[in-house]
Amino acid sequence: MDKESRYIAYAKERFARLKGKGIILTGATGGIGRAAARLLAALGCHLLFLVRNIKAGEALTKELEEEFGVEAKAFPYDALDNRAVESVLSFLAEEPPYDYFLSIAGIYHQPTKEIDGIEQTFRVNCLAPLKLLKGLAAAYPHMEAVQTLSLVCRYKPRYRGKDLSDVDSFQKYLASVSSRNARYALSKRFLMQALIVERRKGLKVALAHPGVAYTNLFDPKNKAYPRAFYRVAPPLIKAIFMPAEKASLSILEAAGKGSEEGKIVGPRGLFHAWGFPKECPYPPSIHEDEERIAALLEELSTQ
Repeated sequence: MDKESRYIAYAKERFARLKGKGIILTGATGGIGRAAARLLAALGCHLLFLVRNIKAGEALTKELEEEFGVEAKAFPYDALDNRAVESVLSFLAEEPPYDYFLSIAGIYHQPTKEIDGIEQTFRVNCLAPLKLLKGLAAAYPHMEAVQTLSLVCRYKPRYRGKDLSDVDSFQKYLASVSSRNARYALSKRFLMQALIVERRKGLKVALAHPGVAYTNLFDPKNKAYPRAFYRVAPPLIKAIFMPAEKASLSILEAAGKGSEEGKIVGPRGLFHAWGFPKECPYPPSIHEDEERIAALLEELSTQ
């Protein structure tokens, strides 16, 4: 039995609740999202991919239709476009109802770039999924959702002593974060804090993190790291990190079973970075300033 077949068998045994369901995904054209899409196709789900690269999305739909005999569609969605959520909701109004939304897409290690006053890493990883989750929940109260987060949500922000009393000061703080790694970590941390607050208000979203996986981020074509990194690191990383198929299991586990208050679904291994899924406690520091961050993100996302 090959690697993917092993994980398909695991999914069919463990995620019976997802069989034949209608599922919307972001991030399906690469890495962990693509692995999740293939496992869901093996479960007979009918799928809708919200993708920035529509050609890649349509190629994936054709692949899954031919290989698994499922219905799949792709619809253009750009997290950097403020009008993207409204476009998705308008499209879905003419579609049969979907049962789940899996928010997987994100960007990592990108250069600084402001879009409408918000640095792109925060817009794509934090504001866009928050707006889309809330928009879908308002339009389709029956729909269940999963937001993919990251181990880096444990990152401690360095904003002590800074004025974050209003949206303007918050935007200035976001613009001042120069480290690419810090921007990624903060975007995931702030999104998690906002969703913890929204869950208490009744938003039906489970939280998941896939652990550490070997994805196309480590392909030299990605150019996220210096050239020397790709000469040395990828073979070692590929030998140590989980395959994308195994990492995607935590997302499907969260969809199939949800996640309890105070818990996030992730791998059960060392540092919750490697292994099959289980529920893990939130990092203790995640509650620091969560109400304030959630309120600032709410105001930013409606601008």
